[in-house]
Amino acid sequence: ESRWMAFVIRADINNMKAVTPEPIEIVDDVIEFWYVIHKNTMIGPYMEFGVTFSATVDTGDGQIYRAGYYPYMYLSNDTPIFAGREPFGFPKKAAYVAAFEHGTNNNYFNMLLERRGYILHTANGRYSDKPLSVKPKFYGNTEYGRINYRMTRRSDITTTIHEVTYLPSEIS
Repeated sequence: ESRWMAFVIRADINNMKAVTPEPIEIVDDVIEFWYVIHKNTMIGPYMEFGVTFSATVDTGDGQIYRAGYYPYMYLSNDTPIFAGREPFGFPKKAAYVAAFEHGTNNNYFNMLLERRGYILHTANGRYSDKPLSVKPKFYGNTEYGRINYRMTRRSDITTTIHEVTYLPSEIS
């Protein structure tokens, strides 16, 4: 019982690169902003907001990983934050996420992301099934999995470990 809502826009690729660590390379200038209302999960109900770019990682030995890269993910509940952050490296953080559907057949929406007193994103409108004018390269492309970047600092704070996690597409 999850409801996924996505907004796709073109952006300045230099701004996208500014928030993307090496060795991740941005593929195109399309950004997907998304909200998810999870009503019934094993870890309880929660809401989620995220940002995804199409990206690649070249391992230097001829292997190139293609994926949606998640620089930002905000969730409304601690349990799913840790469930995705620790094993998979998703950059999940706590925030107030609100997603409301209303109108006949719930065809209107109001979305809000707030963190530490700042509104980071908001969207209001009506759902549409019209074809998108632009799509990220990872949309519908089974060659693209998911890429996450994680920095882990040792407890003595002498060393920081930088890790890129790749999860292949589950659709073949």
